[in-house]
Amino acid sequence: MFIILIIILAVCLSILIKNIELERAQEAFAIVIAAAVAVTIFVVLKSEKTEITFPYNVFFDKETSSPLFIRDIYTYNRKNLNAELVWGNFTKRENWKGELKKFGDGTTQQIAIGQNLFEAVFLERLLSLYRFHWNIKIHNWNTALGYSGQWGPENGEKVKQADVKIYSKEDLQAIFKDNIFVKDIGIYNNKLVLPKGTKLTVKRDTKNWTTLVQFQHRNFDVSIDFSGSRHWMVGLGSLGELLKITPEEAQKKYAGLEVVIILKAKFRSGPFGFSKTKEYKKWIETMFAILRNEFDGELLWKEIKEELLLKHIAGTDKN
Repeated sequence: MFIILIIILAVCLSILIKNIELERAQEAFAIVIAAAVAVTIFVVLKSEKTEITFPYNVFFDKETSSPLFIRDIYTYNRKNLNAELVWGNFTKRENWKGELKKFGDGTTQQIAIGQNLFEAVFLERLLSLYRFHWNIKIHNWNTALGYSGQWGPENGEKVKQADVKIYSKEDLQAIFKDNIFVKDIGIYNNKLVLPKGTKLTVKRDTKNWTTLVQFQHRNFDVSIDFSGSRHWMVGLGSLGELLKITPEEAQKKYAGLEVVIILKAKFRSGPFGFSKTKEYKKWIETMFAILRNEFDGELLWKEIKEELLLKHIAGTDKN
C-alpha cells in the first residue's frame, strides 16, 4: 500500500516538474520523498512490547536439599509433577549426591537446584508442546472430572523443513549443557520445532545463579529470565499450616526459595507489515500463559486455597 502511494506521488510530482518552475518542483519532490522514507522507516521499525513478572517457589528438605513434593495437596502435586519426574530420574544416578556437591552446601546448593530444575522443567514443557509444530492450538479445562488439556498443530499444519527451525535432542543438550538435569527430562519426539530463523540461546551465571533463555528472530525477541531477585527462608510459610506442621518443626526441617521470573517479548512488524508477526505474537503470548500457569507461585497458592475450600465445604456437608 505504501509502495503504491509513493509511486503515485512520484508520478504526480514528475508531472509538476514539467509544468511549473523547476526549482520549486524539485524542492517539493525532495520533501515528499523524505516524508515517504520517514513513514517507511516508522512502519519497519515500529515495535510492540510485553512483560510478565511472577514469583517461582521451591521448597526443600534442609537436611538433604531435596525439593519437597507434596502429594497430599492435589494442585501442588499436579503443578510440580514434571519437576518430580525430573528429580526422580536424577536421583536414580549412582552418584547423584556427589554431583550436587559441586554447588556447595545449604542455601547455595538449594538455589542452584532451583535454577537447574526451572530450566529443565521449562525445556521439558517446550518439548511437550512444540514437538510437531510451533503454531499450535491449545485447550485446557479444569472441571469436576479433573484437569485436562488438548493441543496440536493449528489447522493441521505439518512440519516442512524449509518453513521451521528444528532443534534436535543433541542440539538442546548442547545448548543446556551446563544444566545438571538436562539428561533427565522427558524428550518427546526428540525435537523442538520453532519458527524459521529463530535462534535459541541460554546465558547462565553460576556465580549469581541466574539464567536468561532467549529466542531471537527478525520479527521478535523473547527472553525468559530466572532472575537474581530472590529470597530464601526457613520453614514452609502458610503451607505448613495446611499440612498441620508446627512452625518450629517446619523451620527445623524445611526451607523455601522464591525467585522472580521475568518474561519479555518485543515484536517487530517487518517491512510494510508483510510478515507473520500476528501468528508469532499469538504463539509467544500462549507460551507465556502456559509458563505462568506452570511456574507462578502466587497462582499456585490461589488454586491450593480454592481446592482446600472445596474440601472444607465437602467435609461440612458430610457432617
